[in-house]
Amino acid sequence: MTRRAALALTTGLITALALALAGPASAADVGGPDVSGRWNSASLRSDDVGYWLKVGPAATPGTYPTLARMRFQDGRSGPVIRGTLTVDGQDLRLRLPRGTVRGSLGQDGSMYFPRCARVLAHVAAAEADQMCLFQDLPR
Repeated sequence: MTRRAALALTTGLITALALALAGPASAADVGGPDVSGRWNSASLRSDDVGYWLKVGPAATPGTYPTLARMRFQDGRSGPVIRGTLTVDGQDLRLRLPRGTVRGSLGQDGSMYFPRCARVLAHVAAAEADQMCLFQDLPR
């Protein structure tokens, strides 16, 4: 065996061992933090008017099936809206039937979609800051 072949074999074995010790990648490793759970908009938490999101377990790393629904102060609810939430590090994309909006995951664990009024009906510009900020409920 030549010196070059021995070096290539050694490098390959070290790489294989490192990958084996690292174990399989999880959704948190590939897409970002796990965001599954129930999320309420800040407005829903403060005055009972706003949207909630139910983010399911990741279907594939970083991609979550998502349900959204408006709740009104008188207790009525809007229709359930089905979509997908994609996580790439701290960057988020919420895809709903009316389109896709970008957002970010805050250091406090909140999700913020500055232009959510584009994809969620009932969001007025004056309330967008509170309606587009989602906070995770305790599990």
